[in-house]
Amino acid sequence: MSILNHLSNLYNIPDDIINKIENYIIFPQNKNLLDDIKNFKIMKDNIYNKYLTNGFEYSDNYTDDFNIYAWIENDLLAYYNNNIAYIDDITNDNIEKLLRQLSFKIKKEKKGHIYALANFHFNMNINKKSRINRYIGNLTTNERIKFIELEISN
Repeated sequence: MSILNHLSNLYNIPDDIINKIENYIIFPQNKNLLDDIKNFKIMKDNIYNKYLTNGFEYSDNYTDDFNIYAWIENDLLAYYNNNIAYIDDITNDNIEKLLRQLSFKIKKEKKGHIYALANFHFNMNINKKSRINRYIGNLTTNERIKFIELEISN
């Protein structure tokens, strides 16, 4: 019997909470991963707050000129490709960022480079909020900072 079960008996802690605690004790998470998850949340909030202070609004109408999701996604797309239009070129920086994701690597191997790029950047079956999360989550901490600094200066 683990110490958590003794605590549970003493303090009437529900089993589901004990199970969650045991998972963190038995399967500890990598510190770098936990730091990146914390940074993701902080930076995501900073990004949204910056766009809100610039007059953008939460809306499900993505054609609205002030839709926060449409603008953030557009700016992240541009950031990934070094502000070069996708029709003109796909930059090496863009590819390097995408190669961090296992799903991109697998799609690239199975269906080819162009399909994997189109699926990541232009798959309209994935909603904008999820695509934004993917873009921000795929960036390093320094890249997230640079993105915010770029948007502040624009």
